[in-house]
Amino acid sequence: MLDVHSAEADNSGHFYPMWYKGKITPELFYQGWEWVAARYQHNDTIVAMDIQNEPHGTPNNPPRAKWDSTSDIDNFKHTCETAGNRILAINPNVLILCEGIEVYPRPGESWESPNTDPDQSPNYHYNWWGGNLRGAKDHPINLGDHQDQLVYSPHDYGPLVHEQPWFQKDFDKTTLTNDVWRPNWLYLHEDGTAPLLVGEWGGRYASVAGPPPPASASPSATPAAVATLSRRPHRGVPWPVI
Repeated sequence: MLDVHSAEADNSGHFYPMWYKGKITPELFYQGWEWVAARYQHNDTIVAMDIQNEPHGTPNNPPRAKWDSTSDIDNFKHTCETAGNRILAINPNVLILCEGIEVYPRPGESWESPNTDPDQSPNYHYNWWGGNLRGAKDHPINLGDHQDQLVYSPHDYGPLVHEQPWFQKDFDKTTLTNDVWRPNWLYLHEDGTAPLLVGEWGGRYASVAGPPPPASASPSATPAAVATLSRRPHRGVPWPVI
């Protein structure tokens, strides 16, 4: 499986939220995927193309990736459809993996809404970079005759990677499923919308400065993810963060 990890050749390029940057335009992004598709067209060990690693960004820190049914330059749904269809026109046999984004407007809000209202109430649902697929419920990706080759691929991690708000209270598999996984991506499997592959999940198995933390310091998010993925017909790709 191949992916684009950043627009520019930069070891830290994945921190930039978009698939285009500077001289790397959306059209060059698509042409790059066409070149890759042609190069590996007859290589049957290449079975999937992950369109972009972890598109993200927030309303108060543009640019940010959005998800709707427009053809706007920052709409990752449109980007997945365009890149996917251009890849499939060259190699009609590969799977097209589409990750999520970071934020999605809450009911009654739009992509023009500020991050919060004056009373500090939030206007967006947040999740991990690449982990927010709420938009696919109302705006599913359309690959036409190749729809059965679409795979949604969110990313998800535990609190030792980042202390997300849902980890700042007591949590377990049930709370993570109901508060995070189901509304952001698990519903796609449960509703039979499309296949699901959790493209990255895991946690820190060792500290940077020394040995792994004691078991008492390792919250249950990663074991809960293991239990959830192993009991369902979708799968995931663990990324231990050292």
